[in-house]
Amino acid sequence: MELATVLAQRPKVALVGEPDSGVDVESLAVVAWGLKGLAAGAALVMTHRAHVARFVPLSRVCVLYGGDFKRCGGPEVVGDLVLHDFAHLA
Repeated sequence: MELATVLAQRPKVALVGEPDSGVDVESLAVVAWGLKGLAAGAALVMTHRAHVARFVPLSRVCVLYGGDFKRCGGPEVVGDLVLHDFAHLA
């Protein structure tokens, strides 16, 4: 419901904190669909959960870890995070 509310507001920047928290596997597709809608018109700031970002068409990704930007790049950054998690950036 929160994601639908944000979509309706059409923000330029959206802070999305743990979008899959408490969501079952079937509902995750709906969350991913909503995030795709947001990413089409807004910059997304997502916390935690790198695996959800795999389903969102992102052109630029920056990883903030420990208070510093550790890596910026294209969608491949998300794939790397899914494989290795954030620990390898420390």
